[in-house]
Amino acid sequence: MPGVTDTPAAPPADAAATPTAPSAAKSKLLALLPTVGIFAGLAAAAFAIAQFVVRPMFPPVSAGEQPKPQAAVHKFGRVVALDPVVVNVAQTDGRRYLKATVHLEVPEDEKIVKEVEARKPQLLDLIVATLTKKSLTDVTAPEALDKLRAEVLERMTQALGSERVRRVYITEFVVQ
Repeated sequence: MPGVTDTPAAPPADAAATPTAPSAAKSKLLALLPTVGIFAGLAAAAFAIAQFVVRPMFPPVSAGEQPKPQAAVHKFGRVVALDPVVVNVAQTDGRRYLKATVHLEVPEDEKIVKEVEARKPQLLDLIVATLTKKSLTDVTAPEALDKLRAEVLERMTQALGSERVRRVYITEFVVQ
C-alpha cells in the first residue's frame, strides 16, 4: 500500500498519565512517612512518661480506703509577749551573758490571756531558771534554739497546763 505508512500509533493521552500517577502518590506517601514516624514516637514517649513517671506519683485510692483528711489547720491564738530576760551563761564566770525575749501563743479565750498576763513574773522566773543552767555550748550549738524552745514550752505547760500554751516563740536571742 503505497499511501499507507507504517508509523506507530501514538499512545492515548490517558495512558501517559496513568503510569506516572501511582508513582507520584507513592512519592507523596513516602515523603509523609518520617512525619508519621515522629508523631508515633512522640505519642509512645508521652504514654511511657505518663505510665512510668507521673502515675507512680499519685497512688490509686482503693475502693474501701477513704482519702485521709488533711490535718487540722493550726488556728493561731493570741500571742502574749514576756519581758526580755538577761542571764549569765553558766560556766563563764560572769563574762558571757544571754539576752532572750520570749512570746507565748495561747488560745483566744480572754480568761486564759488574763491568767497568763497575771502570771508573767512566775513565767519570767521559769525562763531565767531554765536559761541560767545552760552552758555556752548549749546556747551556741546549731540546734540550740529549737532545744531551748522545747524546754521552755515544757516548763510553761507544767506551770500553766497543756491546754493553755500552744507554742513558744523566741524573738530575740543574743549571746555576748
